[in-house]
Amino acid sequence: MWSKYRLCVTKYNSLQFCDFLCSILSFWVTLLAVAKMNRQLRFLVFITGLLAVILPVHTHRTGFLASIIPLIIGVCIVLISWVIDYTVAFHSLLF
Repeated sequence: MWSKYRLCVTKYNSLQFCDFLCSILSFWVTLLAVAKMNRQLRFLVFITGLLAVILPVHTHRTGFLASIIPLIIGVCIVLISWVIDYTVAFHSLLF
């Protein structure tokens, strides 16, 4: 009886792709929101990360590297932006 009715109008493959892409991009956007950078640079990094994440997620959704590489790069961006902000603030106090 349940085989007659379909509750979802899209293919499950498309839903799985969107699910994995949105979960990885939620971490990416959160890490970029924490980083201290100007608005134009943040937008450029966000779009570049989005385009860089689409292909690995599409080819191998459940792969470890498709989810861990954006996280590592995002954490590095946050740390670098914090170090730059700290050094600028520290040097402005000295001089």
